[in-house]
Amino acid sequence: MYFGSVSIILGATDEDEVLYETVDALMQYCDRKDIDKIIIVKAKDVSEGTEKAILKAKEKYAGYIEDFFQELPYVGGAVQDALKRVKSTHVMLFASDMAISLECAPVLIEGAKKNPDIIYKVSRWMRKDSFHNYSKSRKVLNKAAQHCLKFMYGAKVSDFTNPVQIAPAKLYRSINWKELGFSFLFEMVIVPLRLGCKFVEIPGNCYGRQIGKSKNSSLQTAKYLLTAFRVRFTPKNRLMKKETELQ
Repeated sequence: MYFGSVSIILGATDEDEVLYETVDALMQYCDRKDIDKIIIVKAKDVSEGTEKAILKAKEKYAGYIEDFFQELPYVGGAVQDALKRVKSTHVMLFASDMAISLECAPVLIEGAKKNPDIIYKVSRWMRKDSFHNYSKSRKVLNKAAQHCLKFMYGAKVSDFTNPVQIAPAKLYRSINWKELGFSFLFEMVIVPLRLGCKFVEIPGNCYGRQIGKSKNSSLQTAKYLLTAFRVRFTPKNRLMKKETELQ
């Protein structure tokens, strides 16, 4: 395995100008020779403001931006659609609304360049005061979930529910993904863990969404628990695609 370049996946719904600011920051923070494409997956109901932001990004960064409408439903389907278009050696999923500090992006890439087989991910729990605009109850529940998952999976990962990470594209293509909703983002972390992939975490700040409306819900969050048990007790060979599916 080697690092050739990375494709950065962003979702687009109603982020408007913030989406452009996200793309602009990624292009400024990262070394452009490391980026193959920024792949923007548009929801069927993408806002007019977000479409304008994408056009603005494409005009400024011609050749780097690829956008298309998702075919599979929900956020998990959007990411899976994007994975089919990836031509780079590595993939990095990032938040489109600046929910995670963008300064983390080049750090993740540098990690992958040094150790291309390892998954580098952002953790919100590696240092104090990483959460901004989060209620105390939300942080307490998240922390409790992390402890439960650490026990269930026997892993030293401190942030199981944050999917901002860089990984080999070949790994993602080999996984038999099952989720389509928000629990897919959780699946992106726990399936590689079950398969024995090594993770290295870096600290990062996170911010409660200020622009647009989150599509997550209490029901979607509850589905994380079902996904956690399913993945934990599914035989490893069934977490991978069959050879015929990889062709």
